Amino acid sequence: MSDKRASLGAILRRGHLRVALVALLAVGSVLTLGLMLSLRLSQQHNLELVARSIAYSAEAAVVFRDAEASRELLAAVAESEGIASARITLASGEALSTYQRGGESLLNRTLARWLLPVEASAPISDGRRGTSATVHLRGDSRLLLTALLWSLAGVLLGMALTGVAVALVSRRLEHLLVDPLRALAAHTRAIRNERAFARRAPPAKVLEIDELSADFNALLAEVQAREAELLRRHQALQSDHEALSFQSRHDSLTGAASRAHFEQSLAQAIARARRAGTSLGLLFVDADKFKQINDHHGHEAGDLVLTAVAQRLRSAVRENDLVGRLGGDEFVVLIEPLRHSSDAQSVVQQIRSAVSVPVSLHGNGSVVPGISVGVAVFPDDGDSAEALFRAADAAMYRSKHATFSHSSPLQS
Repeated sequence: MSDKRASLGAILRRGHLRVALVALLAVGSVLTLGLMLSLRLSQQHNLELVARSIAYSAEAAVVFRDAEASRELLAAVAESEGIASARITLASGEALSTYQRGGESLLNRTLARWLLPVEASAPISDGRRGTSATVHLRGDSRLLLTALLWSLAGVLLGMALTGVAVALVSRRLEHLLVDPLRALAAHTRAIRNERAFARRAPPAKVLEIDELSADFNALLAEVQAREAELLRRHQALQSDHEALSFQSRHDSLTGAASRAHFEQSLAQAIARARRAGTSLGLLFVDADKFKQINDHHGHEAGDLVLTAVAQRLRSAVRENDLVGRLGGDEFVVLIEPLRHSSDAQSVVQQIRSAVSVPVSLHGNGSVVPGISVGVAVFPDDGDSAEALFRAADAAMYRSKHATFSHSSPLQS
């Protein structure tokens, strides 16, 4: 589908040209008609005077029916006065004499007869019986035709000059109106494509376009402020989302993985190990006699111990291993991958060594945490997360029972 829209410059040029041509044609037509009417009236009046003069001079020739004398009179007067044709007609209707100028084209005769007829007549009196003949004259139409042609030439020349003037004026208006609008459109398009709302439209020499640019710049300022506000809100929401996401995946006290996040990570690790045919280890860690710490030193001391245990668990395992808190004093450790089942016991010894360092209670002495650890290996001890949890929990309770049968690991 073709684009039928016209540019503002083309519309201005066409509008100016149409108005100028209509005005020129109207003025030219009025002036031409006025000139033609004036010339025709003048020629008509002159022809009537000539007709009366011929009528007066031809009285004797008419009385004596002297056709030769009347013909010579008509020829002499017609040649001197520029008459196209002349005729003296008797009262009986008989033509006494006629004159026809030679060399007149058919076009001139046609125009003279139908478009520009200039004719006059005058009676010839014999003095006794009243009108005895009539002289008929037809004026030369070449003067009127020449005037008409010059008028048309003047109109055409005026149209040509008007076209040039319109082109110059349109170019000037295009420079004043169209160029600023094009610049504003290009500026707007660039802002839309680049989303550069900090840019501003340039001023214009035309008041209305300059006001439009000012309003556009004000709108840009509002859009820029709104975009900055939306960006700020987006960053705040993103920060809140990240914080909520971190909180949903981590324990708020110890920073270890939350129960839900750990269970999800364990399920994914089991699926990977099942596909790859490898092993992984699950350690169930419980702080020994944690209730005694809370009872003797307070809950704040208990929180310090839990935080220290979580930190030491993370320091004792590899970076890609995951430490989680199930709740209270229960922790879990995911070891992935696990090359050999015996490697899990080595990790347990590293954890025990790391955790057994005394924890300072901020001026209230210190305690040495003790832990009981249960180990479950996939797929030897279970092929699902539930089975591994049960096996590791049972192993932890066996370890705790063996530990408590000797002495308390908590010292103050």
